[in-house]
Amino acid sequence: MQKTYCIKDLQSFIYALQNDNLAHINVTDIHTQSQLLDYFIQLLDLVTSMYKGERVVSHLHPEFFVCFETETFFSQLFTSLDPSLSPKVNVVFQRSCNFIVNFIGSPETILVIQRLIETLKTHFSHVNETFENAIDAITTSFLEPTIGAFIDSHEKGIDEILSFPGPLPPLKIEDLNKGAARVRTYRNRRIGDFLKELHLTEGRCTGVPKIRNAMEINGSPPPIFQTDENHSFFLATLPIHPEATKKITNKQEGVPLENKTHQLRDETHQLKAETHQLKAETHQLKSETHQLTDEIQQNQEKLPLELKVKIDELGKRPTIEQLKFAICLLCAWNPLTAQQIAEFLNRKDKKHLVRQYLTPLVKDGLLKYVYPERGSSPNQAYKAQ
Repeated sequence: MQKTYCIKDLQSFIYALQNDNLAHINVTDIHTQSQLLDYFIQLLDLVTSMYKGERVVSHLHPEFFVCFETETFFSQLFTSLDPSLSPKVNVVFQRSCNFIVNFIGSPETILVIQRLIETLKTHFSHVNETFENAIDAITTSFLEPTIGAFIDSHEKGIDEILSFPGPLPPLKIEDLNKGAARVRTYRNRRIGDFLKELHLTEGRCTGVPKIRNAMEINGSPPPIFQTDENHSFFLATLPIHPEATKKITNKQEGVPLENKTHQLRDETHQLKAETHQLKAETHQLKSETHQLTDEIQQNQEKLPLELKVKIDELGKRPTIEQLKFAICLLCAWNPLTAQQIAEFLNRKDKKHLVRQYLTPLVKDGLLKYVYPERGSSPNQAYKAQ
């Protein structure tokens, strides 16, 4: 039985990690795991402080997380965490997300933390639920406060969208109304990137020209953007096409305004009900995915000896064809996710594995998706034809 080693302090851990002297640490011990998770959170804070120009007591390189040894160690730790540490894992996940959003340092560091977050999401289902709840909160905070105001303004022949605060200087409203704005300052670049990846927003500085072009093609009056001297709010007014207003008036002539408002609200509630139904179906698919993942994980230790020998023979630098052949053998044995295939083949970059090997194998007909309707899902599994 491996002896449990209590790490003296954070600086001792940093020194041991930088010098590849961690063989004596038993990462399967629950108390050691808890201590290492605390150190991970402290390291996030230290790296953040260093990039802000603040003085830190520990001797730490700003690119600490980019080191291969660091990512390898924490990746192995995250895959072996005891389920009883779920509350602390949740804290680590939230702090890691905050780090990605607010970090102003190197993109390589952010990529490492993103890969570690994906590892946590793979091994702890409640982290996925936390992530989805955060996305729901973001979309709700964006959409719900504006629904009532949007309906009321629509009845007046215009659509108005109001948000707080306003645009950052030196952006000028005059330039926005001309469609010639060029933005160089952002309130939070990370949140913008995050929302763009989720397809909730467009790229930087593309929204206004697209709005103007769409209104012009439709024959509608141009949009109007407003703010005050202190840039405390931002109001976008989108006038409805005059012909559309006439058609609505003729079609619903004699119908009280209150009835039309109720009709729009009923349609909104119907859309919300359909959204909840889609969420329920999504949760059902996820439960099926987790069930499959559990079955695969139970079979991981039962890897046939012949198959294990073939994988071991690949060595550190196998050819592309050798790797593709090994992937097909694994998926013929059991349906596997990209993360599980990467672990079997000792590959660190799961995205590269998907892009360079798994997707081409699916296109060639050698592999097929377990969930065809969820093509690029992180929980997608593959099996041999």
